[in-house]
Parts: sequence; C-alpha cells; structure tokens
Amino acid sequence: MDLGRQGALIGAAVYVVAVAAVLGTLEDDLPEPLKTSLAIRQWAFLARMLPPPGSGDSTFLPIESGAVEESLADLARRVPSTDQDRFRAAAVGTALGARHLVPLFLGPIASRDRAARTLLSWSFDPSARPTPEDLASVRETPIEDHLRDHLLHALAAASGDGDLARDTAAAISDRRARVLAAGGAAGLAAIALLVCGGVMWFRLRRNLPADPPPLGPLTRESAAPLARVLVFFLAVFLTVNALMPMLVQAVLPGLALGPLLVWTYLVVGSAGLWLVHAVGRGSSTAPWAELVGLRGSFATARLTTSVGWAARAYCLLWPATLASAVLWSGVAGEGQGAFENPMAVLLATEPDLVLLLGTVAVLAPLFEEPLFRGYLYGRLRRHMAPVPAAAFSGFLFAAAHLSWSNLLPLAAIGFTLALAYERSRDLATPILAHGAWNLVEALMIVAVFRG
Repeated sequence: MDLGRQGALIGAAVYVVAVAAVLGTLEDDLPEPLKTSLAIRQWAFLARMLPPPGSGDSTFLPIESGAVEESLADLARRVPSTDQDRFRAAAVGTALGARHLVPLFLGPIASRDRAARTLLSWSFDPSARPTPEDLASVRETPIEDHLRDHLLHALAAASGDGDLARDTAAAISDRRARVLAAGGAAGLAAIALLVCGGVMWFRLRRNLPADPPPLGPLTRESAAPLARVLVFFLAVFLTVNALMPMLVQAVLPGLALGPLLVWTYLVVGSAGLWLVHAVGRGSSTAPWAELVGLRGSFATARLTTSVGWAARAYCLLWPATLASAVLWSGVAGEGQGAFENPMAVLLATEPDLVLLLGTVAVLAPLFEEPLFRGYLYGRLRRHMAPVPAAAFSGFLFAAAHLSWSNLLPLAAIGFTLALAYERSRDLATPILAHGAWNLVEALMIVAVFRG
C-alpha cells in the first residue's frame, strides 16, 4: 500500500471518528410527540385482545390491565403527534373501563372535534344519550375498527341503545376471536422456528469445513484492502446520511421521506460496491463480480439448493437473534431498539408502504450481501476458519449500521448469514434469507404500529 493511499485511509478514518463523535453528542432520541404516539399504538394493537366490557371473558393481555391503564395515564401528560392517536388512547382506556382517561386525551381537541366532544360528554355523564349525528361523528373517526367499536359500544351501553350495543359487542367478539386464533398460530410458528433453528445450529456446527485457510493468517498487507473499503464506506455512509437529506430537500422540497431514504440507500449501497472495485482489490485480478460473490450466484443448476439453505438460514436467525438480543439488552439497555433505524420509523408512520417494504426486503439485501458476505467474508475466509471469519465479518456488518442498542443482534445476523453462505457457496442464500428476515420484521412493525 503506497503512501498516497495510506494518507487517504488515515484521513478518512479521522473523518469517520470525528463525525461519529459529533453525531454522538447530538440528541438522537425520537421527537417526544412521536415517541408518545408509538407507545399509544402499541396499546392500541394489544386492545384487539380485549373483550366487550361486561362479557366476563378473559382479556388475554400479556400484561396486567392495571399496568396498561397506568401507562396510559402517564402518556396522557404528553402530547402525541396526531389527534388520531388521542382517539386511539381514549378508545383503549374506554375498553379497559377507565373512562376517566378520556378527558385527558380528548379534552384538548374537544372544541374543534365533534366526536371528541361526544366522548367527553359521555365520560362526565354516561347516561346522556348521544344523537345520531354524535354517533355518526364517532363512526367517522379515523381509527382502527376494533377501537371504534369499543367507543360505540360504550356510548350505546350507557345510553340504552340495545341494538347498537349488541352489534358492536358481536363485532368486537368476532374480531377478537380471529386475532387470538391468528396470534396462537403465529406463536406456534415462532416456537417451531426457534426449535428448528436450534436443531440446525447443532447440525451446522458439525458440518462446517475443517480445512485450513488457503492463504494463511491474515496479515497487515492482506487486511489493508478490507480496511480501505470499510473506512471509506463509513465515510460515505456518514456523509450521505448527514448531507443528502438537506441537499435533496433543497432541490426537491416536496419529496416525501420514503423516497428520500430510498435514494440514500441507493447512493450508499452503490458506493460500497464501487469501493470494492476501486480500493478493495489488493493484488487480486479477479473480476468485480467474483470479488463480491455474485459470479455464478442464482445459477439455475443449484438454485434449489440455495433456496433450501436460505430457508435453513432463516430458521437459524431466530434463536441467534433472540439469544443475542436478550444478552445485549443487559449491556445496552432498552434504548430505542428498532427505532434507531430511520426505516423502522418510516414503516411505522409513512404512507408509502410498498416503496418501503421493497427497500428493506429487496434493495437492502441486494446491496449489503455482496459487500459484507460476498466481499468481506469472502476475503476473511481466505485467511481464517469459517467461524472466526463469520464472527469478524458479522461484527463489521453490525458496526456499519451504527446502532449501539442493536449491535449484538446485528452481529448475530451477519454471523448466521455468513455461515449459511459458507455452506451453500451461493450468494443467493444470504440475499434471500436476509430479504425474508427484513420483510417479516417490517410487516410486524406495520401490524403493531399501523393497525
């Protein structure tokens, strides 16, 4: 490595450390109104398990109803990001039989919203009979059906409207039965994946190749291309994420956050793969596609085997990420978890779901797997056994995400995908497994926070 490249690498490393240090001193929490709304939406999701008041059915909540009520009372002291979340919180309180929470959430907007005034009047005088116009305003409230039915059921039961009370109670019960059935099936599927993944880990451990690395131990010279790619990639990542939103908003002020983040993915991902060609070759004369593991990938002759290993890798990810998340929570604390990732926030809040789901399930794996598994793991594997090479590349994968609270779970994902790639020798395996993992995780965020 010549002096010019050394100087560029040192300068880039200093830049990365300096920018990361500056960003670390800035307030990186979510805005307080958004945090309040996201907390409300979690309780709104769990309210699907609540039966109609007075039915005598068990709630099946994974937490005591009193704890939910206490949390809502605390959230009522804050300002959510939307009026819609005020209605959600009031509906959950109503479903719990805590109508004293309704004024806390809806009082500030009662002067400008008829549905809020109707529910506020009911909270102070449950015997008051709402007019058809009042009920219509509540029916038009833009919240989830199960929450709206709880509000209508409370109004109908208090005012003596037996038909509406029976209809809403039946709707709540039917919807709740479907949710519990789906939840039970999902729980059984998760248990099966954990058990299957655990068994596969024992089998995988016995079937990894034991041959020595083909090129001997990793040296400073052989590590230099890896260091250049990683350091320059982080420099691009930090620069693009810090400057691109401002530049794009200046040129296209009406551009939504979803497309903006997609452009950020495209620029950063393309830069990472280009860096392999520009500074990551070392003494290799191999084609770029071979350097990033794409040469021969998705070949028809072995696609069935690769897809099979992708399914195994998906199972392996379940126990790996769960165990690492539990272990790391004691070190990093709760933090913001998934919401350190801007994409997770957008999945919970932005309207363009197709674009966002395509980004996490297709775009991210297509850029990340050639860089971290095809190139980084592939280079390390020439100098290390599979397990240490997978562990090292997994740590680099996690570090590149700059997420402290998710560091170990991300490293576990990188470690698992690298070993699956080792067994299949086809980059299609980690790409498909990574895409499936991201898609399921994204759909869970959508289900909980968007209703």
